[in-house]
This record gives sequence, structure tokens and C-alpha cells, in this order.
Amino acid sequence: MPEGIFRNEAALSPEYLPEQLPGRESEVSAIASALRPACEGRRPRNLFVFGGPGTGKTSSARFVLTELAEAAGKAVPVYVNCWREGTAVAVLSRISQALGLPLPRRGLGGEELMMRVMEEARADKRVLVVFMDEVDSLSPGEDKVLYDLSRAGELFGAVVGVVCIANNRGFLAALDARVRSSFAGTEVEFRQYSPLQLKEILRTRAGKAFFAGACPEEVIGLCAAHGAKMGGDARVAIETLWFAGRVAEKNGRRKITVADAREAIESGTRKGAETAAFTALEQKIEALSDGERLVVDILRKKGALTSGELYADYRRRRQESERTIRNYVDKLEAKRLVLVEEVDSSEGRTRKITLAR
Repeated sequence: MPEGIFRNEAALSPEYLPEQLPGRESEVSAIASALRPACEGRRPRNLFVFGGPGTGKTSSARFVLTELAEAAGKAVPVYVNCWREGTAVAVLSRISQALGLPLPRRGLGGEELMMRVMEEARADKRVLVVFMDEVDSLSPGEDKVLYDLSRAGELFGAVVGVVCIANNRGFLAALDARVRSSFAGTEVEFRQYSPLQLKEILRTRAGKAFFAGACPEEVIGLCAAHGAKMGGDARVAIETLWFAGRVAEKNGRRKITVADAREAIESGTRKGAETAAFTALEQKIEALSDGERLVVDILRKKGALTSGELYADYRRRRQESERTIRNYVDKLEAKRLVLVEEVDSSEGRTRKITLAR
């Protein structure tokens, strides 16, 4: 008899991509159908994929991306996480890597990099399919990359399809009218999972993650119900099942009990309120540029500062222009990591900057 209950714990990790996506068959089909022409060297339709957290948007996109990568054809699928790569240069650098295009050490500006990437794609008659996940996290002013990619045929003679993935349906409406008109993407909505769909997802994952008989149906039902209560969030349901398995393992059991699942739910609810914001903040900070991270570090140590105080403290550590530091602050404000408000001071009006909580 096997020791423990986990056969493949990784099957419950956020990075795991299952062979099937229960409850998302129609959405996967819609995305695949829109992008299929790329395999034949033709331009695919642009897509706008939206829906709440944990509704399977990223998993479905990665599923189709994997199929495109495995298909024999002209398509070159590229995945970009815009939270981590929130500038046009970062997006284009990721595309250049997918094309196998070496970049000079000196670095390139956005316009020159765009030209090189498009020339490479055009020369080999390849079709770029760019998946821009968390596209609503692009830094302010960087959405022009959507304009250039969407009009690649007209501007550069290259064939490009763009898949924008966002939580907020209003992302497109907030774009510059020229960018929105050029993108003109077909919408694919991901609605929240139903309790029955969450159960099927957990059954599929449990079959991979646990040894036979280690995860009873009533445990799956409890974890699915918790995910449904939290807005139909599959990530919450899967994480709860994983933690229930850890509780059972800690108690030396080879089978998850209902009590284990309830402890996982109660602990997750209690600790979630305490740690979720902190964890999310740490993940966001990890993805920042060095300059943005230094601003955050100063605010953590000093608390609220006026803009003049922050600039002075920053420049004692690293020599950069006031304009550059102000740009860092503006980007952090757009990412909701700092709060900026106008206040009165002895020297007149100034900005007060604090770390968001």
C-alpha cells in the first residue's frame, strides 16, 4: 500500500495544465477556431477573452497555445504575461525570443525592435499569435503595442493575431479609440463556474493528484461548494482540495475526511483575509523594475512621504532624474501599489505618496 495520499501533488498546482478542461469545451473551441487559420499562414481573428478570476481564461489560452505549438504549420504562438512584462519593449522582446531573433546587448528602442521583429516574421512567412494575458496590467501609455500588432499587415507586411486576456470587460472601452478600432477583437466571455462544473474539475484533478480511494466524493463536493461560494473560482476550489490533502497527510491519514476538508475551508477563509493581500502584494513587487521596487522599499521603511522627500531619499541611493522617479511613481499608482494625493505643505501644494494596503 502506498505511503501518504499524494500520487502527483503537482496536479493541484496553479501551473498544471490538464489534458482536458471540463466546463470550458465551448470556449476552447471558440478560441481554437478563431486562431486555426494561422496554421495555414493566414491571419487569425483577434480575440478579447474576459471573465472573473479563476474562470479558466489562462488555462484555456495555454491549452490552445500548446496545440498551436504542436501543430505543423506557420503559426508561432507567443505567451506574454503583461503584469510581469508591462511595456512594449518587454512584449516585443518576448516575441523576438519566440522567433529565435537575437537582440544586441546595447538594447533597442520600441520602434526599432518592432521593425526587427516584424521583418523576421515577414521574411520567414510566419504568423505570430500573441497571447497577452492580464493585458489590463500594461503600464500607462504602453497600449500602443496593441495598435502596432493589430495593424502589422498594413504597417509592416507581417501577419499577426492578438489574443487579449483580461478580468475586466471594460478594458476595451477604456482604450484609445484608434487602438480599439485597430484591434476589433471578437469577444469570448468566461462566466463563473457552476458547482457541478467545479465538481468535475476537482474529480479530474483528484484522479491525477491522489492515490485511488484517497479523495472521497463528499470531500470533492465540499471543496467545490466553497469554490462556488467564492464566485465560481476554480483556483480557490483546487487550492482548498490541495490543502485538505495536506491536512490529512499531516494527521497521518491515507484518506481525506470531511473534517479535513472543513479545516481546509475554515483555515483558508481565516488566513485568506490575513495573507491574501500580502501575498498578492509580494508577487506584484517581485515583478517590478528595479527602480519601481526601490520606490516601494523606501515607502515601506519611511511610510508616507511627500514627492520631494521621496525623490531626495531615492537619489541618495541611486542617481536618476526627478522625471524618471516620477514616472516610477506614476506606474506604481497605475498598478495600485501606491496611493498619491494632493496635499498642502509649507512650500505649497505637493503630492503625498503612500504604499497601498
